[in-house]
Amino acid sequence: RLKTAEIVFLADGDASTYASWASTPLGDAVRALYDRGGVVAGAGAGAAALGWAVLTTHTDSATALLDPYAPSITLVRGPFGLPSMAGTYIDLDLESSDRFGVLAAMSARAIADGLADTKASAAMGLGLDGNAAVAFDQRGKVTLLDDDGASGAAWIVHGGAVDRITTGQPLLWKTARITRFDTVGESLAISSDCGTAFSYDVAVDGAAATPFTPADPYNAQGTASPCVP
Repeated sequence: RLKTAEIVFLADGDASTYASWASTPLGDAVRALYDRGGVVAGAGAGAAALGWAVLTTHTDSATALLDPYAPSITLVRGPFGLPSMAGTYIDLDLESSDRFGVLAAMSARAIADGLADTKASAAMGLGLDGNAAVAFDQRGKVTLLDDDGASGAAWIVHGGAVDRITTGQPLLWKTARITRFDTVGESLAISSDCGTAFSYDVAVDGAAATPFTPADPYNAQGTASPCVP
C-alpha cells in the first residue's frame, strides 16, 4: 500500500520498534513516499522516529545532564533520513515532564556522535509538549500548527558546537540557542534563523545545582527576527 500512498501516519508506540525499520523494505518505503512528494507525519514515538537521531530508552533530565553517555541511555540513527528533518532530534512532553535537560543532552550527543549528519550549526533538537504539532516543509521552514483547537508549545535547541560532551562528564553548553513556538502560525526558517517565533540563549551546565541560566529555559524572554522578503 505504501507504494501508492500519498501520506503515512506513524502512530504512538515504541521508538525502538520504529528505529528497527532502518535499512528495511518498510523504512525504505516510507522514505520513497516522501521522495515522491508525499507527507510523512507522526504522533508520540512516531513523531520521535522522524528525527535523524532517536532515543530508544527512557531517561530523565537529571540523568542525561549528568552524563549524556550514561549506560542507561541509547541514542541511535533514525530509520528514515528524511531530508527536511536533517540534523534533528525530537523529544516529547517537554515542559509537562520537565525534559529540557534530555532535549539539550541528546541534541548535543547527536552532534558529537555524528548522528545529525550535518554541520553542528545546522543540527537541532525539537521538543514538543502535549497537543503540540509542527510541520517541517521541504524549504526548511518549521511552523506551529493548530491541533484541532488545542495547540501546545514547542521548542528548538540549536546553536552549534557544544563546549563539553564526554562519557562520564556533565554536559556543558555555554550558548544553546532556543526558539520557542507558543502561538499557532509562528515559524522559523532554519537556514536563515529568522521568523516570527521568539529566540533566546540558555547556558547549560549539568554539574550545577541549577543547570540552566536563565533558570526557566521554557519561558525566558526572547526576540523574534522576521525574515526579510
